[in-house]
Amino acid sequence: DKESKTGATGQPTAAESKPYPGFTAQSFEQQTVNGDGSTVVKVYYNRNEYTLTYNLNGSDAVWTDSETDQSHKYRFGAEITTPTSNDLSRAGYAFGGWYTDKSCSSENEFTAATMPAENTTLYAKWNAGQVNYTVNYYLQNVDGTTYPNTPSETVPGSGVTGQAVDVQKSFEGFAPKADSSTSITLKADSAQNVVDLYYTRNRYTLSFNLGDGVILDEGSAPAGGDIYYGAEISVDMTNVKRTGYTFVGWKDGEKMYHAGETITVTEDM
Repeated sequence: DKESKTGATGQPTAAESKPYPGFTAQSFEQQTVNGDGSTVVKVYYNRNEYTLTYNLNGSDAVWTDSETDQSHKYRFGAEITTPTSNDLSRAGYAFGGWYTDKSCSSENEFTAATMPAENTTLYAKWNAGQVNYTVNYYLQNVDGTTYPNTPSETVPGSGVTGQAVDVQKSFEGFAPKADSSTSITLKADSAQNVVDLYYTRNRYTLSFNLGDGVILDEGSAPAGGDIYYGAEISVDMTNVKRTGYTFVGWKDGEKMYHAGETITVTEDM
């Protein structure tokens, strides 16, 4: 931001810091006004730090991980991630979000993604007679063997004790492992309603066809074969020669893959 002011040549400036929410002005020095209008006074601001505190808002509510920070300091505008139903529980209740007042009024629901310009206490809302559940989905890595250390997707939900909840969902290019649960029956303690589901990565056939009667003088087409969904395969033909021809690319239907590009396998090709 900048602001233009006027002053008498040879006299000191009369610049003032301006208030900005979440910032504090540093001290600065006035300058002598130049006759050519070139005088500049720079005012620098520090970004303030505020405390975000979480209140479980229930004497029998607990953190599922005892090491969870109950308060955290953030600079104004910093991205924040509030605890989810994975991080806290209360028997016979479902977690209903964070609010800025203890009674959890609907108009005071906290939905900000960044730190506000003030110290803030958030109160957990609990819905009586319900419980939370969490489904963690792990999608097999492109090597077709290992899985990520953290879930590929996490889906929270709520229901009533004893309710059967369908937990499987579809992911393009993946199939649930044969021994995966299709549903869970909700228990009174939300901490026990966490299920991890693993999905295997599909394999597709990739073939490279040079065309009828095509004979190469040097090299060969890429090997192809059974390839895992999402794998990137090179279509490089730089070491291939055919007298009188220049390689342009590979065509799959209307899609052309030019020399030097890669193919992302999503189906039989």
